[in-house]
Amino acid sequence: MTGDNMQKFSQSEWIEFWSNLKEGYDIFEDSKRPPNVEVKGRKYIFD
Repeated sequence: MTGDNMQKFSQSEWIEFWSNLKEGYDIFEDSKRPPNVEVKGRKYIFD
């Protein structure tokens, strides 16, 4: 999601989930390589 969409939907019950996915997307956009992903406590951890 874009920054504008993140702000537009900031009151959504899913914003935490979308914010977490955006972390991985941003890493991909910067490096042009998929990050390593783990799941801990119902949250994606990107490396």
